[in-house]
Amino acid sequence: MPNLYNKRFYAYKVVFASYYTFNLAYNPKLCATLTFVQKFLLDIGDKVKPITKVLSLISNLKKL
Repeated sequence: MPNLYNKRFYAYKVVFASYYTFNLAYNPKLCATLTFVQKFLLDIGDKVKPITKVLSLISNLKKL
């Protein structure tokens, strides 16, 4: 199953990279969650400061 995991991870990364590349807006109800996934889990994006909630969560996770 490792190959299937890699394909799924790659697919998610492509979707998030597409949102970033084409400057698409996330659904407002999911914006904080998707920004967290994009910036922290997939490391996609520039160094623009994300939403305060996302920054706080990332900071707390890095302390663990």
